[in-house]
Amino acid sequence: MKAQHRTGGIPGFLILVVALSGCLPGSQTPSLEQQTAGGQTYRIGEVERGDLRETVSATGSVEAQERSELTFFLSGEVEAINVEVGQRVQAGDLLMRLDTSQHELDLINSQLALELQQVALAQVLAGPSQFDIAAAQAAVDRAQAQLDQLRRPPDEEAVRIAQANLELRRSDLWLQQVNRDSTREWYGLGYQLDLANRQVEAAELAVQIAQQELINAQQGVSSNDIAVAEAAVRQAQASLSRLLEGPTEIDVQLAQIQFEEAKLALENARLALEDAEIVAPFDGVIADVRYEIGEQVVAGLPAVVLLDDSAFYIDLLVDEVDIARIEEGQLAFISLDAWPEAEVTGHVVRIAPDAVDVNGVVSYEVRVQLDESDVEIRDGMTATVDIVVSELTDVLLVPNWAIRFDRDTGAAYVNVQRDDGTIEEIEVEVGVRGATMSEVREGLTEGDVVVVSLERENFSFFGGQE
Repeated sequence: MKAQHRTGGIPGFLILVVALSGCLPGSQTPSLEQQTAGGQTYRIGEVERGDLRETVSATGSVEAQERSELTFFLSGEVEAINVEVGQRVQAGDLLMRLDTSQHELDLINSQLALELQQVALAQVLAGPSQFDIAAAQAAVDRAQAQLDQLRRPPDEEAVRIAQANLELRRSDLWLQQVNRDSTREWYGLGYQLDLANRQVEAAELAVQIAQQELINAQQGVSSNDIAVAEAAVRQAQASLSRLLEGPTEIDVQLAQIQFEEAKLALENARLALEDAEIVAPFDGVIADVRYEIGEQVVAGLPAVVLLDDSAFYIDLLVDEVDIARIEEGQLAFISLDAWPEAEVTGHVVRIAPDAVDVNGVVSYEVRVQLDESDVEIRDGMTATVDIVVSELTDVLLVPNWAIRFDRDTGAAYVNVQRDDGTIEEIEVEVGVRGATMSEVREGLTEGDVVVVSLERENFSFFGGQE
């Protein structure tokens, strides 16, 4: 939006379109509603004292005080929508909710896990109980008893039993071999011989097992078994010693870390449950609802748009040639395209320190805050803003249409009707220029009548057509 230099004024004169007559020498002063003999039409006005307002103008769009595109931080299915477009809400109102069944279950599990870790931490801090010490001592006794059992010398009775079992297995093997030979002689090859062979193989395996049992009985337990049993005793004794010494600093720190992790997991579960809801952050009006019940929400995408329409502002781009005249607190008059007859005012509340370059045109952003009004203002309305940069009181004013500027010299001229009806072009010094009036510093006096022929083609003011 390109800012334009525009002025506005407080008129202190009467403008009439009339016909002049009696403009020849010697005629009486014509009235303000006469025509010349040739029928030429003139526009006339009177130089008067009044007030003048100078403004800088720019266009922009009305924006609500705050606009928030509310999003879910997790994905899910929409379960409830409590608002519609245009509805007014208050801060804290629930606007939309996702299906929270899984999040509720996660919250319960996290609460249970925290309670367990809390108990574990309390146990570590309290130290071992008498029951724990007794259980650890019992574990040491069992491990020692097993080791003592393994260290005993070979049992002579067990050796005799193993020898007798081996002789028995060998006898059974001899009988099975004799039976196989008889079967081969009587039946030859066939089912009976296969069965006899399998019985011989089973008897041979039984002999091998009996031989190993005899060796074990004669040799006793292996050194590897004793080493394993000794390690079990040492481990049980170490566990008992740790209990008797109480918890170490590392034990306490580990229990505390596990407890804090459980607390964090519970907090994350609570946040996930909260993230499944959209709550109004401020009072306002619903501008848009972008999902329907049952739809899948994409995390991070806007779901509800909320406007704070308790106040409005307009951001303008003001040309660098005018920005030095803009100050915070200056009064502004706003013209809305939607309400052209409405009277809306505002004030400059912010001037950007950095420039905006648009196609080589350097401008600065200026924010105008709208004052309270009975006008039904809406977000997005197009507006023209006139910022008052200076005001003059009780100065001589002349209509802008009466001023002609010489394009070569820049001098300003005005046609003045004298008392005898003659028209004289005189040079004037123009000061502040308004939208319809300009300040005259020299060349005119209050009550002077200025005229312009409406049929004169080569007349211009403010750089107009000549």
